[in-house]
Parts: sequence; C-alpha cells; structure tokens
Amino acid sequence: DDDCDGSTDEGVVGIGLACFAGVGACRREGALVCIDGVLSCDLPAPVSPGEETFCDDVDNDCDGLVDEGPDGGRVGTACEEGIGACLRGGTIACVGASGADFTCNVVAASSNSEACNGVDDDCDEEVDEGLGLGNACQIGVGACIRPGVTICDVGGGVGCSAFPGAPQQELCDGLDNDCDGQTDEGLGLGNACNGAVEAGCGLGVLECSPDGTVQCSAAPGGTAWPEGAYLGSTCDCMACCTVGLWECQAGQLLCSTEPGGSGYPCP
Repeated sequence: DDDCDGSTDEGVVGIGLACFAGVGACRREGALVCIDGVLSCDLPAPVSPGEETFCDDVDNDCDGLVDEGPDGGRVGTACEEGIGACLRGGTIACVGASGADFTCNVVAASSNSEACNGVDDDCDEEVDEGLGLGNACQIGVGACIRPGVTICDVGGGVGCSAFPGAPQQELCDGLDNDCDGQTDEGLGLGNACNGAVEAGCGLGVLECSPDGTVQCSAAPGGTAWPEGAYLGSTCDCMACCTVGLWECQAGQLLCSTEPGGSGYPCP
C-alpha cells in the first residue's frame, strides 16, 4: 500500500485482467498480478506436451498444429497410397470416433502383369523388369538377318530394334540369298553332269563356282569341265595330231580323234 490508503496496488492498469501462456493442450490461463513490483501473469503449474492424439481436434503436443500425423500430414491434406501404376491420391481423414487414428481415404489399385511400356505395372518399384530390354537380338532369315537390341513395341510387348534386309536372287554361294530358309535351292547341286547339254557320261556333279554360278565338276570341289566342252563338240589336245571330238569312253569324257571309240583317245 504505497499510498497508505488501506488498498494495495489500486489503480495499476491491468491488474486482474485475464492472461494465458502456451498453445494447444499446454495452454494455461490466469490473471495479471503484481509480483515483486512487476505486472505478471499468475498461472497454474506448467503442462508438459503430450503425444499427438489424432483426430480429436486438439493440439496435444503443443506445437501449434492440430491432429497432424507423424509425417506432418493433417486432416484434409493430400496423401497417396500405393506405388507405380497402383498409386492413387486422396486426403487424410479421421477414422472412427474422436481420438481415433487417421488414414488416407483412398485405396491403392491392384497390380497387373508387367508390360513393356515404361510403367511399373506390377507395383514393385521396378519398371519393365524381366523383359530382357537391351539384350542382343536379330530379325530376318538367311542373308536378310540384321542385328539389333530388344525394345518395347507399341502393344506393350517386346520386339527387336532391327529391320530385316531385302531378299535377293538366289546365287550358288552357300547362302540363303532370297531369305526363304533354304540355301542354293533349285540349282540341282549334286546332280550328275557331263559338262554338256545332252545326257552323257555323268562323270561330274553340279556344284557352286567361285563366281556364284553353277558348274559341272569332274571332281566335286575340284576342277570344272574345260570351258565350252560338251559331247560332240570339237577338241584339240596337245598330245594329238588332229582335231577330235569330246565323247564318253569307258566312263570318262575324252577327246577322241575317231569318234565312236577307235581306241585312240586323245587324253
């Protein structure tokens, strides 16, 4: 009673007014009083922050936020469930009565078999796995084969990045030039021949020549008939004194000076 009028702290502005401290469940309310000559808020004992109780509309942990989850999500904020193609978006909502937990109000979609489309269809955090993408591949047949790598096709399957070559006319070269799965077909390879148009000695067989054509060889894989030789055509052997004719004698194609087999073959 500084003014000795029988009243204490009368006339001090603020005395008795309401005051508070803290937020949420930690908020304490009191009234302004003089303490040691200083105007102060007379409050109850402090309240320690508790664990956030979801969906009770109370800031239990006294951080200024209401009903926030451990990841910072609050009721009404966006949330997601699922991964890959199963991912769906929703919002955080309360579950059950007050004080219960909260959840994301959406359910992840069901997974599907993995397709080749750049999407995690089976929802395992891997994209296009197990499809062999990037592995070496080839496409085409015979001489049309071209190399490539395995890639996704437009239908969600896998294909080869290469395109087959264009078929060519079949040659006698041991290759499938026309890309039909057959080699040197239709050329009569291995058939008996005598180097002539007519049937005759049959001493040779048809085989491929180095230039890709068919030749009649007296020894398969060896020497072909002399150029232009056929039964009945003229021949001139170095050991003969006269011109002879190509004919069959004793199963051999010989140049004979007396056609019909006189016994004087020109070797």
